[in-house]
Amino acid sequence: MKHMIREDDQVKIKIYNKCKYEPDSVKVAEHTYEAGRVSSFEVISRSNEETFRLGFDDVDPKGIYLILVVDGEAATFRNSLCDMFIY
Repeated sequence: MKHMIREDDQVKIKIYNKCKYEPDSVKVAEHTYEAGRVSSFEVISRSNEETFRLGFDDVDPKGIYLILVVDGEAATFRNSLCDMFIY
């Protein structure tokens, strides 16, 4: 299910070195999208086969993906390796 984001909200993504549910995972990157750049997001399940077929090199360990619509284009993150904050 796609969720809309208000135009005045910023979105922050934190990326981890491995599955964020593991106690020894650490944040390795962080990016903030300024207000108005992200219009929506959704979290989906996808098989490894489908992920590779779509041209991705890596898969999410739990098969779950965060998809942001940034400036009209899809940005896909492995959900088990990231956190999203809207503020």
